[in-house]
Amino acid sequence: MVAGRAGAPLASGARKRISTFLQISVTDKREHMTRKMLSFESFSASIVVDGQPLNEYNVETSSKRGCTTVTCWIASEAGKQYKVHWKDTACTVANEGAVYVDGAYCGSKILHNGHNSRVKIVQGIKTSPTSLRPFEFSHLNMTDNEDAGLEMPINVGQIELRFRRWQRVCATGKGPSGGISGGLSLPAERTFNEKAKKGIDHQTKFGEAVGIPISKTTCGRATGEAFLQFHFRYRPLAVLQAHGIAPPPQTTSSSSHSSRAKKRPREDSTGDVKLAVRDIVEIESDDDDPEKEMERLQARMNELKAKHGDRVDCKKVKREPDERTVKREGGSSIGPLFIDLT
Repeated sequence: MVAGRAGAPLASGARKRISTFLQISVTDKREHMTRKMLSFESFSASIVVDGQPLNEYNVETSSKRGCTTVTCWIASEAGKQYKVHWKDTACTVANEGAVYVDGAYCGSKILHNGHNSRVKIVQGIKTSPTSLRPFEFSHLNMTDNEDAGLEMPINVGQIELRFRRWQRVCATGKGPSGGISGGLSLPAERTFNEKAKKGIDHQTKFGEAVGIPISKTTCGRATGEAFLQFHFRYRPLAVLQAHGIAPPPQTTSSSSHSSRAKKRPREDSTGDVKLAVRDIVEIESDDDDPEKEMERLQARMNELKAKHGDRVDCKKVKREPDERTVKREGGSSIGPLFIDLT
């Protein structure tokens, strides 16, 4: 039974939704941690982008019918090319590591016994003895055409590495022949119906062909069924973070400071505005004729109203603390301004 974060069992409907979106199977062992390389016993593997292994989240290990499967989630970025790295530090027997991308076979590498320090790399599909098409994360090809089908294959958005024992049956030679094909046909590009997306945003496409040297080939065959599989399920980082698979992005103090700095200053709730220094009316108290002084002030007020228009009419004027007030004898006012001649 699947349990929630606090250990309480989830309802059947919730289990179904989680299984549909994330396509997660319940396994024997789950480790909630971030790794740089999947490992089991002496075998290890990773997906490498720009020379660095991708973080691996929610590593799960299960066993069925003699085969151990180690599964994780990785963050994919559309347009980025990637490589599959793997090694066996014990290497007591020869093993084949076969790569499957979105369910399609894309080639294999043989690691012979005694070569425990070597890292095998599969960086794309070999289309001829001298050319290769690199792996590249890409957005899903979507359509609203019902003929595209409403079922999303379970292995889309997944890189698989399957290990089997390898048995040599002839000598090693140089050239495209000798037991291993010199090239593979590209998998057909697929288009999916928009209704079948189910949380899968990326698939793998194959980049422009690059030249490669002719490599040594080994005559032999893989024997028995796969005894170990590594599964890398890839999704955009934002999708993994939104569903708690990858940790949320961390906010730095500098970004918080810049965010606060960008906030607009709060305006006064009363809507008061302060006049510019040049608009402040200076009052001279030694004028001998109060009537003339009032006429001059009234003319100045009319000038300010004409200059500021509606802004002066609809907003209150916040006076400077040291501005002189003017009062008229008898306490009566003459509008918004008062003259005190005492």
